[in-house]
Amino acid sequence: MKDLINSYEYSCTLVRKRISELNIQYDALMKAGRQSDIIELDLERRLRLLHTELFQMKEIIAHLTACARRIDQRVKT
Repeated sequence: MKDLINSYEYSCTLVRKRISELNIQYDALMKAGRQSDIIELDLERRLRLLHTELFQMKEIIAHLTACARRIDQRVKT
């Protein structure tokens, strides 16, 4: 279970990194006045999806962590 949690945490790190990269690209395009490129690249939708994915992964991590704690408590008693 711990490996699964670690895997999700690593995935969260990768998603945060990608969100950061896309935000930098979005900001640069906005400053350059290239809204058509933002629309063409579908950056806003991609960012929304990544934020949703990150939120869902955090929920899964919380659930798995709670399950692991309950299992540890059962083993100790």
